[in-house]
Amino acid sequence: NRLADAGLAMQNMPLEGDDFAMESQLNQFHENCIVPDNTSIKTLNVFFSRASSFLKDHPQYKISLLGYPEWQTYTGSLLKEFYTYNTYFYTSYFRNPLLKRTADIENAFASNFHTNMQATYPRFGTMGFDLALYFLRGMSRLGDYFEERQNELEYTPFQHPFRFVRNGENDGFTNHSLMLIHYTPDQTIEIVQ
Repeated sequence: NRLADAGLAMQNMPLEGDDFAMESQLNQFHENCIVPDNTSIKTLNVFFSRASSFLKDHPQYKISLLGYPEWQTYTGSLLKEFYTYNTYFYTSYFRNPLLKRTADIENAFASNFHTNMQATYPRFGTMGFDLALYFLRGMSRLGDYFEERQNELEYTPFQHPFRFVRNGENDGFTNHSLMLIHYTPDQTIEIVQ
């Protein structure tokens, strides 16, 4: 309904079917944003196979993908496809493997703790560092005003941007930060906050 209110068309497009079925759902004059209805790598593999075949015969169509935080766990096997299909996914954390500072913190971790950081999503070593730096820097610079003025903090996280919001008067805080990660066709990664 919100898309329709904004004048944007939305179609349900089953992965089954021939090129004609796909062509009838896509617009050759506008960017087509595909949002799969689940997070599975199997669905992505089926989509990439169908889209590759379709675009070979219909190069005039432009397709982008919008997906889910779990997709960052698939970059080892689907990175080329993410770049090819101008892929976006939303997440509250992201480890950018293309940044030198990512390698620097992981090397420092390995040097200090004599083991590599575990390859988990999120990377807990980096998450701990981001949390500690955020709160220690915030409390040292803002003191008692930390809660009210945390948006003034200058901080470049390694993996987790933070924007904490109190849930209720006597409740704790929840991180409301969200990013869009964009794998561009020119093989760069953009972080949109």
